[in-house]
Amino acid sequence: MLTRTMNGRRLAAGGMLFAAADGLPPAGRRGIELRPHEPGHAKRRAVGEARYGDVAICRPQQEERALPGTVRRRLMEVHEVDPPAAVEPLHWRLLSTH
Repeated sequence: MLTRTMNGRRLAAGGMLFAAADGLPPAGRRGIELRPHEPGHAKRRAVGEARYGDVAICRPQQEERALPGTVRRRLMEVHEVDPPAAVEPLHWRLLSTH
């Protein structure tokens, strides 16, 4: 399973998912070509820095109690290094079972 995460979830070890990503060591950088987000904009080249690590995410409090209290996932984050001032920087957060 691979999914994009858009919500900062509580972690079993304390803290929040997105803050945990900030604390992971950089795994490397790579240049990538990004397609334009809007008509009339040009494609551009970005340098992304990747981080990854294992996390245990807490079950949301309103969810069914029969579900496990936590799930273990691999958190992967890629953010753009030195983006141009006029553009929204690249920032991906993914969760995987691999």
